[in-house]
Amino acid sequence: MREEIIVYDKPWLLTAQEQRFLLTTCYPLVCQGFGREAVDPIPESTRKHILNCQHLCLFVVDGQIIAFTSWEKLMVSEGRVLYLFGVIVLPNFQGSGCGSKLLKHGWELYGGEYLAARTQNPVLYSTIQKSGFKIYPDKELESPIAVRKVAMELALVFGWDIDPTNYHVLPNAYGRPIYKTRPQNKNQEIEGLFTRLLNFKRGDALLLIAQSN
Repeated sequence: MREEIIVYDKPWLLTAQEQRFLLTTCYPLVCQGFGREAVDPIPESTRKHILNCQHLCLFVVDGQIIAFTSWEKLMVSEGRVLYLFGVIVLPNFQGSGCGSKLLKHGWELYGGEYLAARTQNPVLYSTIQKSGFKIYPDKELESPIAVRKVAMELALVFGWDIDPTNYHVLPNAYGRPIYKTRPQNKNQEIEGLFTRLLNFKRGDALLLIAQSN
């Protein structure tokens, strides 16, 4: 089995033909990953995650794209933040470790002081943790002051509403559940963290902030 990671920097600068290739190959992954039916035209939010990111990393196995991550680099008062703009792994390959490999590869190429992600998926929490990061909020719902400042500044940058009682909770972030069936984490502490903090039907998200161990 041959694995490789292909990186596109500033994919919005690619030719129209190259952009069409990325959209038509990545969009089916998005649909399968979220359990949604494909629509035509491709939603603008999906186009943004694939083409309007600073860096797009594709995980390819035997010539087939099975996962991708998209990244943004930001500067806040506490340092550099590598924001995980999007991550998708084909269902048949989830749990295979390719998500962790993409995270580690992205961090090696572009990492700073913090890794951040906005998500409804508790499995992503474990993926980041297993990739060698200390992640917040932790199971005690504790976060250092610097991490809370990063969360607040990211909310300002992206225009997110933030829960004043917990700076990691983004109420109504998506406006609806983004998964047809929300992924479940086998780790009951992490699963409980998400179910305790978020209203999934409303479209809440958890803002994860992590630091390399």
